[in-house]
Amino acid sequence: MVDAEALKQRLRRGELVERPEEMSEEYRHELKRMLLIAGDTEFRSVPMLHSYFRVGVPYRYVKPVLAIAQDELGHAHVDYRILEDLGEDLDALLFERDARDWTYPYFFDMPMEEWSEIAVAEGLGEFAGGILVRNVLHHTSYAPWRRALVKVDLEETFHVKFGQTLMTELAGTPKGVDKLQRTVDWMFPLLVEFFGPPEKAADVQIEYRLKGKGTEAMRQQYLHYAVPFCQSLGLKLPVHLDPASDRYVLDFPFPCEFDPARKRWDFTKPVQWRDVFARWKARGPMAAEHLRQIRQGSRSLRSARGIAR
Repeated sequence: MVDAEALKQRLRRGELVERPEEMSEEYRHELKRMLLIAGDTEFRSVPMLHSYFRVGVPYRYVKPVLAIAQDELGHAHVDYRILEDLGEDLDALLFERDARDWTYPYFFDMPMEEWSEIAVAEGLGEFAGGILVRNVLHHTSYAPWRRALVKVDLEETFHVKFGQTLMTELAGTPKGVDKLQRTVDWMFPLLVEFFGPPEKAADVQIEYRLKGKGTEAMRQQYLHYAVPFCQSLGLKLPVHLDPASDRYVLDFPFPCEFDPARKRWDFTKPVQWRDVFARWKARGPMAAEHLRQIRQGSRSLRSARGIAR
């Protein structure tokens, strides 16, 4: 295994890593952590996309939704395929993990029950995911991942534009604005916590140039998109811009208590990040059903091929 300090010196000179043999143990560990989160995020968005059809997708939008689902599976393949190159068992990752062992945004586990929720999930949620992709694409020192993400980034841009279209259409009527407002009331804080807790003083993933920005920088990047866009549609968000620092400040305790069954936040009850981690670990209302669908599909495919497992 490569010496960690020698690798860091290479990376400080702007060099890239091409093969597993060039990694230190710590570099490999952090790369695999990031790949797993990225792969899980892409893959576990697909059951949520599938649930849109239970709500009802207008005929003109059926093909775009199916195209997005296909894109997300392709994006997941990029991440999982690299993990397989690094020694991970792909079948075990996809079909044998417990629901608590997956790492993806909590809002994927929330039931999508009306069109406004689909619109916001695509219009605001996809942008959050795109920030994570670009944080790797533009900064990662692992060259195979960087090359693979060029196509992923282009497709994520399409997903965001599709979501913007849905939200803008809904905002064309007072009734549509009301529905969007009720949706962002519960979904926006979930997307703000999407990026995780404030980073530690030292971020080893940044040190190894696996990414370029920490959680707070990404959160601000997200807010600088989400807040003006929502305001342009007549929506109100519990956040304001501090002109002196050009930073958005949340107008509610962060983090705070969330009731997933009611899709309601209690801004009078601040919580600790350990409480958020416990909620994430327990997964949300649709997690078990989505995982059942994934495993059922795997069993059906294996049965058709005559493979026992």
